[in-house]
Amino acid sequence: MLKKNCVYIAIASLLCFTLCSCGKVQSAQSLIKQAERNHGKCIVISKTETAERTEVVLKDVLQGFEYTVSSYMSNISIDGSSFGSLPYSNDGFSNGLHSYIATKTRESCTDICKKRGIVYTDYNEIQIGPSVSEEDGIKTVEEIAALLQEYNLEHRLDKYVINLSHDGEWLHTYYERLKNGHDKDDIYSDPEYSFQLSSAGGSIICHIGSVRLPDITFRDKDKESEDYYLEMAQMKNRESVFLRREEKTFADTGISLDRVTATYDQYYPKQMSDPVTFYYFSANGKEFYICNFLDNELQTLTWYSNYKEVFFEKKR
Repeated sequence: MLKKNCVYIAIASLLCFTLCSCGKVQSAQSLIKQAERNHGKCIVISKTETAERTEVVLKDVLQGFEYTVSSYMSNISIDGSSFGSLPYSNDGFSNGLHSYIATKTRESCTDICKKRGIVYTDYNEIQIGPSVSEEDGIKTVEEIAALLQEYNLEHRLDKYVINLSHDGEWLHTYYERLKNGHDKDDIYSDPEYSFQLSSAGGSIICHIGSVRLPDITFRDKDKESEDYYLEMAQMKNRESVFLRREEKTFADTGISLDRVTATYDQYYPKQMSDPVTFYYFSANGKEFYICNFLDNELQTLTWYSNYKEVFFEKKR
């Protein structure tokens, strides 16, 4: 036991020495150069430098808003013991940009929503009540997206998403319909129903679709899924192009159900006959697919795909 304790103390001491002896806060000049490299030209409003923290307030030249970048030492604690500190940094550009755009567009966004009976709170998500049609909701988010696109200088807002969803009043009505005709105990004991009644399930139920800049065209849930799996495909091969989606069964994958990772908030097949969506892509003249369930083969929680077999099939 004594020997083990000595080893532990030696390792802890080495770790403490390593953490204490490496890293320091960035200088103001370093933060300024980094900000210009990442976001474009800026004007220094103020800067503060100490041994523990550097903070610089900058003004973006292109759009005129201010943001703060900083570097500081953060203490490392493990089981109540201190192991020194490590340097961290914070870049407030994104928050500054969105705060600036929110201020500039609030009046126009409010007017766009008001003409269709929608209460505007934030362009991040537009919520519609039971009295507003999804069609009017879609027109609203497309108009707001067109307005925001005017501020998308140098593609700063590319991939920014404006969501459209039903509000809490609509969800309450949905739940009442769900419960009608079902025994209360049966609903709460059924995993599918209990998930729908959770906050995560409620968010999924309420979600209608979105617009993603720079495109200002509404995407329904199917299009969102296609875009998402295209991003997954491009992580495997950046030349990937979406081809089509097909609804098949798990049996069509040709693998065992043991490969499926069970998830609480994500659909997964439980039987060979359960439906599975195949998203097909092409890259470098070859076609592959990604399916909508998680594969546990490599213990990495990745979507099942035949990409490896298509591109790295062993030569016989």
